Amino acid sequence: MSSHKIIEKMKKILLSMAVALVGSGAAFAQHAGQAGLGVNIGVVPVIEGEGSPTNFTLGARVQYSATDLIRLNADFNYGFKDNFISTFDATANVNFMVPLSQGFYLYPLAGLGYGNINVDLDEFGSTNLSRFVFNVGLGAEYEFNPNFAAGLEFKYRYMKDYGSLPVMLNFSYKF
Repeated sequence: MSSHKIIEKMKKILLSMAVALVGSGAAFAQHAGQAGLGVNIGVVPVIEGEGSPTNFTLGARVQYSATDLIRLNADFNYGFKDNFISTFDATANVNFMVPLSQGFYLYPLAGLGYGNINVDLDEFGSTNLSRFVFNVGLGAEYEFNPNFAAGLEFKYRYMKDYGSLPVMLNFSYKF
């Protein structure tokens, strides 16, 4: 067999493998137009700022799959008081969903939003600080069935004078 025929045969094999891989990834991808509601539970250790609290956090999530691979999230989280500090944030995040296997996704994320820090020193009064929020991170999600999923996210959240590293477990109902 000539080298030209071998190269042509290899091209066909590689092209077939590429099509199979792309097709299998698309088979696992989320569906564009799918929406969901969920809850967030986690801890938010502060790495910058005074008091260095670690707030237990509870929140809500609204999500929408804009395409098969891009999901938009709106998160609303309340951080319970620790070391005189409680927090609230509302962020809009973009997730790039990378299917690893049937129902399992890994995704980088980035988002912007609003943060509020409440410092309550009891007898000395309280102070509220509003801040711009920017976060980047990584998440993983497993779909137990087409309507229910659980995930874990790790982020770096930047707020002026109050950077933190949220670790959040989330549960979503998709429809």
